[in-house]
Amino acid sequence: MSKTLDKLFETYAYDSRQKTQLRLADEKGLDISKMKDPKFNWEQMREISLAMEYGLTPDTLCDPEISAESMEKIRYSLMDQQSVFEDAKEEIKKKRPQRISLTIFIMVFAFIVSVVYLMNKDTIDKYIEPVPLELTTDRVTVEYGEDIHFMDYVKYYDKSQQLTMPLNEKLKKVKDYKFDYSVTNGIKTKEKALIVSVVDNIKPTIELIQSEITLNNGEQFNPKDYIKKVEDNYDQLSADNVVINNSVDSNKDGDYEVEYQLEDQQGNVAISTLIVHIRTVSQNEDNTAVGNKEDSAVIKNQEQNNKSNKVETPKAINVEPKIFYIRDYNYDLSSCSQAANNYMNQVLSSSNINLSCYIEPYQENGGVVGYKAVFD
Repeated sequence: MSKTLDKLFETYAYDSRQKTQLRLADEKGLDISKMKDPKFNWEQMREISLAMEYGLTPDTLCDPEISAESMEKIRYSLMDQQSVFEDAKEEIKKKRPQRISLTIFIMVFAFIVSVVYLMNKDTIDKYIEPVPLELTTDRVTVEYGEDIHFMDYVKYYDKSQQLTMPLNEKLKKVKDYKFDYSVTNGIKTKEKALIVSVVDNIKPTIELIQSEITLNNGEQFNPKDYIKKVEDNYDQLSADNVVINNSVDSNKDGDYEVEYQLEDQQGNVAISTLIVHIRTVSQNEDNTAVGNKEDSAVIKNQEQNNKSNKVETPKAINVEPKIFYIRDYNYDLSSCSQAANNYMNQVLSSSNINLSCYIEPYQENGGVVGYKAVFD
């Protein structure tokens, strides 16, 4: 756009169509001063521009009072006088062969394209048709050991096309895996990737031999002796990986809690607790078991004398040894011993067969944990 046109646009308030006519005339190098009067409408401006374009002197037309229709008639008259029409006809005659040649070329080209398309319609259609593939997500997290079904993550694809995806499998390592999906129509292929993050959020396990023990004052206590089993779903862990917190003073009576802590490589922590009771056993309690054994011998002799005076068919009876744990009797040794004696007496009184029975202390891990009724 020339500076003259810029100045005109700054000076006069033209409408958009007037500006278009001035801009077109300026681009053609015409004298736009002949049509700058804003009183000209866009049609009048066009007639003045056409007159100059055909080499006419437009002064006759440069009057806003002359309508566009009248300007057109005047322009035709001037063109007749200057044989402009004849020149235009000659120009058209020159261009006609070119147009005919172009038309023939287009028709031939269109025919060739049509023939090629018809001969290769299926292949060409496959180049044109879409190949859709959508996944429900591009990243998923699964727990270690969990089965993954890759079809679950396919949201949409054209079932007339071929889908290729990973096989369902168990992922054996905690890490990120990349799996590729693809759909093809035989010519075009669409691909998508799914990132699977395998994580381990499951705690390891610590199984103790028992959750609560009672030891005599001064008795040796090794906390690792009470670890029965250590397992983890992913890492190879052993009892050596267990961290033991809280110590036990086996020379001081009291109740202690020993904490066993196990952490796997993913930061999952398992905790188990062993309650340890340290007790000082009195001399009377130590002699209870011996007294009970002597009492049982007396009872046994009495029962044998009674049975010798009777002739009865022996009765079958379950005489399996039975253990009475002191923890079931609030750790009262006397009550636990009495319960074992009561059970022994009940068995002997209900049986008419020859039985030998006695009560003895029952130990686990080097400590007395109850009393055992034994039958021979």
